[in-house]
Order: sequence, then C-alpha cells, then structure tokens
Amino acid sequence: MNHSEGAQSPPYFGMYPLPYWPTSSQFLLMMNFQNPMMSPIHNLGSPILTSHLNFTQPTINYDIKYEQNSQNKESTQTKQPQQYTSQIQIISEQLDDMNYDQITVENLEALIHLLFAEEPKLKKIQQQLKEKRCLKVVKILDTLAKKIRTQQKNREELIKFCLRKAFREIFHQIQEKCTKKKLNLKAASKIFQQTYQAEKMKSIALPFRKNSKNKTMNNHFLHELFQSKQFQDQYKIFLDNLDTIIENDKNKKIKAIAEKSWEFIQSNRKSYTFKRLPWSLKNLEKLKETANEMLNYCDDQKFI
Repeated sequence: MNHSEGAQSPPYFGMYPLPYWPTSSQFLLMMNFQNPMMSPIHNLGSPILTSHLNFTQPTINYDIKYEQNSQNKESTQTKQPQQYTSQIQIISEQLDDMNYDQITVENLEALIHLLFAEEPKLKKIQQQLKEKRCLKVVKILDTLAKKIRTQQKNREELIKFCLRKAFREIFHQIQEKCTKKKLNLKAASKIFQQTYQAEKMKSIALPFRKNSKNKTMNNHFLHELFQSKQFQDQYKIFLDNLDTIIENDKNKKIKAIAEKSWEFIQSNRKSYTFKRLPWSLKNLEKLKETANEMLNYCDDQKFI
C-alpha cells in the first residue's frame, strides 16, 4: 500500500516506531513475538523485525547426560580395593557349601569378612543360621553389626591412623634400605629423625611416644612434618600402598575377632565382648580422603 505525504505515520511496535506499514503476516509475527509463550527470545533491542527469523532449540544428547549422571552416582559410592573385592567373592562362594550343623573358626572368619564388606548375601546366611539354631553365631554377627553401624571416626582419629601407618611404612622402608645390619623399628625411627634434622636443621619429636609432647594432632606439627621433602616422598609411597595396608590391617583384626568369637562359642559364657574392630567401609572411605588431603600440608601457605 502506498501512502502519500502527510498521511498517517506507521504504528509503533512497543517503544520503537516502525519505518514501514507491516503486512498482516508481519503484524501477526510481531504479535506472537510479544507473547512469551510463543517466542523463546525477548528484548532483542532491534526496532526492525523480519519474517525470516528462525529460533533454533539447542540439541541435548540425553545419552551422554545420562551416562555422566551415572558416573557421578557411582563415584559417590564406597569403593573397595580390587584385591579385597576378589577375596570377598571367593569367601562368598566357599560359604555356599558351609555345614550349618558344624560351624568352624574358618567359617566364622569368613562370615565376619562378609559382614564388614557389607555383602548382601549375608542376610540369607543369617536367616539360615537362625533356622539351624546357631544362636551364638547369630549373636556374634548381630553384636558386630550394631557396633559397625555406630562406628564413627572423627578427623583426629583419621589423621592418627594415617600417621601411625605412614610412620610404620616409612620405618620399614628404612629397614629394607639398610643392608649392613638388621634394624628394629626403634632404630629405624632414630635414623628417620636424624635425616630429618640434617635436612631441616632442627629436630622433630615423633608423635604417639610415651614421653612425646605431640599427644594430639595439630596443624603446626603436621605443617612442620610435611615441609620435609624426604617425608613427602616417603608419604607418597605410603599412599600408593594404602589399599594393601588397609586390607592387611582388616584381615589381621578379623582373624583375631574370629578366634576370640570361637572361644566364646566353645565356652559356657553368655556375654560377648571384643576390642580393636576393623573400620567400616564408610570410615575407610573417609580415611582415604583424609590421607590424600594431608598432602595439603606440603604447601607452605596452606593449612587444612
């Protein structure tokens, strides 16, 4: 449509004057554009609208997104060392042929392993133990399970465990390197202190000794300890062996519990107590996180 000079000016679109009279199709497009339910984009800042605008929707790869969510979910679950997982599988298969009428100390040790590994198969075994009236075995497993559920380790306990095991591992490393004569752990610890003093030009009092001033774990001591390059290198070797150290510690403690439990079954005692339990999977996961976080003390400006 042509408009002569002095005719009515084209209308406004929002706050902008249009430079032309829109056709009906263009006007419909503009009205839809103003409707937030019809258009994904608003306030473009341009007074000119054209009918060839094309609003594309982003493509989402749902397979990749689902896979990433699954991986994140798996990463939050407690993971056991592969070697211990294989051990639990073998133990679980062996118990398929267990004679419920004649429980042995080996059976008992295997059951306790399944308990600490949170093996689902144990529930069925416990039900069979009840049916076979193996009441003392049931009591042992129930008592241990209750203790595991209430087992909570605070940060100081986690750090103490790490340092105890780390120092013991370091002293063993020193023993292996000393070929001239066989060293005991006490002599190996003295060599560690001497090498630390030679490196840092100051002495360090090892913790957990009877007369040691380091009775608790504090930031100052840990920061001072991790400033030693020698200790850093030795501690990293300890971290590489941490899964094996945890596994050996678990096996040793479970064996001791099984032997004491066997004595309880053979006796006429009605009460059952135990000491030095292995740590639960939840606490072991926290332990591994803490063990790696302690490397932050290597940073001269950073404290945990």
